[in-house]
Amino acid sequence: MYTYSISSQSSSSSSSSASTSISIQQSRHQPHQPNQNTKSKIRHPSHRSYSSNIITSVLSKTSLDILSKINHITHDILSKLNQETDPSITFRSSNTSTIAIIGTSTMTTKSINNLSTCRSYTSTLLILSYIQTLIQRCKSTTTREIYYHYVTHFRSQRECDNVINEVCLLLQVNSRAQLGLYASPKGWFCGSIVIKERKHRNCHHSRSDVDWGNNDIDDYEVEDNYNVISGMTSSSNQGIPITREWIMRSHSSISSSSSQLSSTSNSRSNHDFTIQSNAKCILVVEKEGIFLRLTEDRFHERYPCIIVTGKGYPDIATRALVHVLHNELGPDVPIYGICDCNPFGVSVLQTFYKGSDNRHGDGGDRYSVPIQWIGLKPSFVYKLKEQNLLPKEVFQMLTDLDKKKIEKLCHESNDFIHRRHDYNSRNIIDYDDYVDELESMTDLGLKVELESLNWLGIDYITGWLLEVLISNEKYDREDI
Repeated sequence: MYTYSISSQSSSSSSSSASTSISIQQSRHQPHQPNQNTKSKIRHPSHRSYSSNIITSVLSKTSLDILSKINHITHDILSKLNQETDPSITFRSSNTSTIAIIGTSTMTTKSINNLSTCRSYTSTLLILSYIQTLIQRCKSTTTREIYYHYVTHFRSQRECDNVINEVCLLLQVNSRAQLGLYASPKGWFCGSIVIKERKHRNCHHSRSDVDWGNNDIDDYEVEDNYNVISGMTSSSNQGIPITREWIMRSHSSISSSSSQLSSTSNSRSNHDFTIQSNAKCILVVEKEGIFLRLTEDRFHERYPCIIVTGKGYPDIATRALVHVLHNELGPDVPIYGICDCNPFGVSVLQTFYKGSDNRHGDGGDRYSVPIQWIGLKPSFVYKLKEQNLLPKEVFQMLTDLDKKKIEKLCHESNDFIHRRHDYNSRNIIDYDDYVDELESMTDLGLKVELESLNWLGIDYITGWLLEVLISNEKYDREDI
């Protein structure tokens, strides 16, 4: 059982400056059955728990807008309770696959008086209360921490995450990061890149998650007011963690009109940070094991590139990193992706292109980049099979779920496969190539993981990838 406490607070007598906070406490005992006249506990408006003037002076406009929306929601609940009407919450929900096909969305209503939604109603207020406290105190946290904070309420992490996604819809925000919610570092990167960032501290989400001092910087000046990190040093052999700072960098990243470009190096600056790189491409790798193989082989020294992995489906920070690199280095540095030869591997690359099915929770199109699928493709796997270069044990039959995933990928509404939008990039492979490859995967009826290439030698993957990149580089030059 939960006790709801909604307090209306004001820093002045003006009603325009009033704000409302939510407080929900779980009872440790079963309360008496409420009678018909029992109402939610409503504090007197004179109660104050914080100064709105102080909050206004330190929070960003986005954070203030979110607080304002929470205030509006709680004021609406307060008004309905005073009028003895149902304090329901209504918001526009959406199914991305439905919207992509027929462009529709639906309205969702949650009510404490409805048995089918009362639990979800309570969950929504719990998350709103937590987010309100985070923003007011200039703090941030992980979704895992929220789950354990309310572990006696939520049945699983998935249930908690679903409610957080619904709150994103309710508050009309693009990603959980705007609510101060982040995932633990998941992705890694390394390669031909040096990043120089001005040291500063903001109230909201500015704490550094990287020990910059542990990175040896070769041939690069380190100034007192800057953090510098290099993807080429020996200390970054296993990769550099992709932390939430990249989300903030993505928000401030712009295509600078003043750039220093040469045949060997690109440098872009937006006053907060500078990226220097001589990379010929940004290489996104689905599998962590393949990423480690490439970094250990120092692949970026043989072919100048920036190697990134999200260890499967990428988190927002990994997508934000690739988005920043694309914006700062420009369309002349293409983004290539390699994945398992199966539909879910292709789906991982698609996430970089247009986000996941949970478009409101992961930022939607905000971090979209024109990534290209260069391997492992069914056409290449077919050649290996025909030449009997791989043992039959590495081939797996496509499941019904795989076949359904291919059908979804090939749907005419999927811009990633049909390549209707090229993001002003000239480095786009033949539009029909992806569809043909996926149809070949269905005809072949087989799927193969990238690691299977290790059967051909521990260094085979590095050599194969080098040939693929050089081939695409020649293709791009001929296409100019």
